[in-house]
Amino acid sequence: MIERPALFNTEMVRAIDDGRKTETRRPVKARYPYSMEPKTESPETLWPYYEPYVYAVPEPVEVPCPYGEPGDRLWVRETFQIENTYEYYPERGDEPLGPVRLVESESGDYELIPRYRASEPDTMIMVKDGEPPDCMAWRPSIHMPRWASRILLEVTYVRVERIQEITAEGVAREGIDCTDLSPIEAVWKFQKLWDSINAKRGFGWDTNPRVWVGGFRRVLDVAP
Repeated sequence: MIERPALFNTEMVRAIDDGRKTETRRPVKARYPYSMEPKTESPETLWPYYEPYVYAVPEPVEVPCPYGEPGDRLWVRETFQIENTYEYYPERGDEPLGPVRLVESESGDYELIPRYRASEPDTMIMVKDGEPPDCMAWRPSIHMPRWASRILLEVTYVRVERIQEITAEGVAREGIDCTDLSPIEAVWKFQKLWDSINAKRGFGWDTNPRVWVGGFRRVLDVAP
């Protein structure tokens, strides 16, 4: 069994919390191996720009799912917040921990307790690059360390399909509220969400990319 991090936005974390989200779709990113062949030109004609080999035309190959296989686990990275720790941990002054909430343990020591945007009132601002790390603000999920993660998921199945193959049932398993929507409307709602995240990265709905479809079940809360 292997554990890997997985990013989820606040809305999707809430869907996991509610038990509505049991699938995730992520673009398949093929690897492109390059085979090298000797150049036909002689070194003399190419000097001083001579290289003995040239990259051949790349061919995509299948790769294992980066989110694991059934039985592996995903620890959820989500938007979080910490309170200023410099007063208690001055040696961490250069470490970008961000804000953390401090609670006193039975031993009298202070423990670092993260807070989560998905389950807290949305009263804080997001920290931008260059802002001081001691301001009270929400931190992007990409910066969440393993110790702060509170949700652990177990992968139950993995398959590959084209994004446009998703059905209304698949949209519901993605955690999207399809109440009072027709199947076409449900897929259209998912399409808008997909493009808002993936179109700018070259995996827009219109290109119909191949995607990993990962099913999962929640294991437990792991944060203190």
